[in-house]
Amino acid sequence: MIQRKQTLFLFAAFLLIIGQTFGSLCTITSSYNVDGTEITNIIRPMAFGIDNSEIGNIQSPISIYYGAMVILTGLLSFVAIFLFKKRTLQMRITIFALFASIILLGLEGYYLWDTVSTIKESIETYSILYSYVLAIPLINVALLFFAHRLILRDEVLVRSNDRLR
Repeated sequence: MIQRKQTLFLFAAFLLIIGQTFGSLCTITSSYNVDGTEITNIIRPMAFGIDNSEIGNIQSPISIYYGAMVILTGLLSFVAIFLFKKRTLQMRITIFALFASIILLGLEGYYLWDTVSTIKESIETYSILYSYVLAIPLINVALLFFAHRLILRDEVLVRSNDRLR
């Protein structure tokens, strides 16, 4: 049901995860000279690989896990929207999405650390510009927490009305 606050929180969490799927975590820029010509290389770690301006898309093992967790968190948030008649199941799925989002936050940090440490080994000078996408799992945790609280409040209200009958 669209008029419920928890539905709006779940839908906002879903939209944020969709944005995270297509956004890059940071932009790593490196410049070097080859025969007097300055070449700039731009590297962007994304959900399903690392976009490199010179080489193309690079797959790393951690990027596959990171992308799978992004999709899992998004699907759980989306499915929970349509379970408004089964509030206990909706609460469980929301809690599972909350834990998946916390795991996603850790995977995001590890993925970024792994990418930067790999680049440090091969490139001497580089600059990193972090993206807003890094904050999405943290905002997602807050939205899922608020949605869970509102679903729980709704369930308590329904149970209290059942006792009055």
